[in-house]
Parts: sequence; structure tokens; C-alpha cells
Amino acid sequence: MNKIFTSKKTLLIFTLIYSSTLFYLLFFAFFRTNTNTTVNWVPFKNIFELTRYTLATGHGILHWLINIPGNILVFVPMAVPLKYFNIQIKSWIHLVLLFLLPVFLEFLQYIFQSGSADIDDVILNVTGIFLGLYLFRRFA
Repeated sequence: MNKIFTSKKTLLIFTLIYSSTLFYLLFFAFFRTNTNTTVNWVPFKNIFELTRYTLATGHGILHWLINIPGNILVFVPMAVPLKYFNIQIKSWIHLVLLFLLPVFLEFLQYIFQSGSADIDDVILNVTGIFLGLYLFRRFA
């Protein structure tokens, strides 16, 4: 494990800071002023539409950055809390539980009207979690 995260105390502090930051970003950040409570169950629909619009018009670049790479990058550090709680991906049940975390967060955003429930966000969030696990395993 990386020297930065050798102690349980350091892992716990990182986990608390990361969880608080994630909570803020998901429910209170400056871009959460929209109370759009739509639901998208069509995979990659919004990713393709937003990317196509941004490339065609040159507008919405900040929105694209927050939505596409942002939804991946914000979940990359999730590998550290997973390691803190010694959660390992060893079976399909672990994969399902890992998938359900972003689903639950999307559901909360929908309920509290801080964003829409979007399967694309779940896909991007899960991608970020797996990328974080890979990077943590590779470099830590």
C-alpha cells in the first residue's frame, strides 16, 4: 500500500474528507441549482447528446467537463475508502453492490431534487470506481 495510506488513521481522515466533498458535490455544488427531476434509463443517451452538441456548437464545454470526465474523476478516489473498509471485488455480488452505490446516490439526487436520475451518470461513476481501484492497485 502507498506510504501515504499506511495508517488506518490516515485512511479514515481521507475517507471522511472525500465523503464530505462527494456529498457536497452531489447535493450542494454551484451547478446543483437545477431542480430537474427527470429520469433517463437509456444508456449513453445523454453522453452522446451532450458530446454531439458540444462538438457541433462549441458551447457547453464546462457542462460537458463537469458531466462526462467529472462523473468519472469524482469517483476515482472511492478506491481509498473501499480499501479502508477492506472491501474487495471477489464475486459478482461485490460487483452488484459496487454498482448499487451510484444508483443509490442518483436516487437521492432525484428525491432531493438536486439533479436528475441518469443511468449515464451511474455508468460514468462505476467507471471511475473501477479506474480508482485499478490505479490504487497498480501504484499503491
